[in-house]
Amino acid sequence: MDPRLSVLEKRLSGVRRIIAFASAKGGVGKSICSTVSALLLSRDHRVGLLDLDLQGASDHLILGKNPSLPEEDGGIIPPALFPNLSFMGVSLFSGNEPVPLRGQDTTNAIVELLSVTIWKKLDFLVIDMPPGIGEEVLDLIRFIERLEYIVINTPSPLSESVVDRLIKILKLSDARILGIMENMAGMDGSERNGSKMLAERNGIDFIGKVHFIPGLDGMVGNVDTLLESAFANELKIITERIKAADL
Repeated sequence: MDPRLSVLEKRLSGVRRIIAFASAKGGVGKSICSTVSALLLSRDHRVGLLDLDLQGASDHLILGKNPSLPEEDGGIIPPALFPNLSFMGVSLFSGNEPVPLRGQDTTNAIVELLSVTIWKKLDFLVIDMPPGIGEEVLDLIRFIERLEYIVINTPSPLSESVVDRLIKILKLSDARILGIMENMAGMDGSERNGSKMLAERNGIDFIGKVHFIPGLDGMVGNVDTLLESAFANELKIITERIKAADL
């Protein structure tokens, strides 16, 4: 038994809700959806943002912040990057250098981040999950029982097929799925209802969609512009539904 696992619940004891943004594959916009959601929630709540996408850590880039070593006081203190928003991720230690981990090393790194981070009292901890349905995701399902999942899909038959598999794994693990959201809706010029039908087939909620926004990449790193964008306006509807789904 890894002794670090015994302290995880203590580290998270001051967190009221833990919202995990998960995707079955990369490239669906998980990082920008989770990061901007954390910013929106932080307008009225105390929020933490935890970037657990170790190989593709990018939340700090979306926030427009250069990573620097955090303070230590009996553990790691997540820096407050904005009012009501603190941040933790491997980028605070690795900067923009690659993190060449695999298998058990990746799990060890995630356990280390979770066990050494001292979060203050938070209303929400938003987690940018590793992509896919690999070992890291399965471990997190086991390590943190209070996770509430937002599953991100895109209007693509390929994405829908893989997302369907992720949902089945989450349901087998008795995970709480808040719903499916669709990112990049209308990107092919049509308004497919694939995500909504996928939610209905699996007996879970369709929590909303965010349309494809041309030029969104150019807003990365400029928080004020991001929060004034059509992307944030549509995502706000989803964050309001997250708040309304409180146990």
